[in-house]
Amino acid sequence: MRIKKIGLMTGGIMISKEEYIQGEVESAWEDPKFVNQVLYSWFEDNVKDLNQEEFKEYLIDLGWEVE
Repeated sequence: MRIKKIGLMTGGIMISKEEYIQGEVESAWEDPKFVNQVLYSWFEDNVKDLNQEEFKEYLIDLGWEVE
């Protein structure tokens, strides 16, 4: 888990959600383990509820050669 201190107030103006998101996205690349965790979760979410036949079809749709 990444822990980062952030100053939410900048010159009396609170940081926007967009600024927060952009900052997190840009800084995420500095932490390869975090990036791997996010990517793993994303790929896992795409296939975790598929049965074997659905998974096979999913792979075929992605261009994989499946026997």
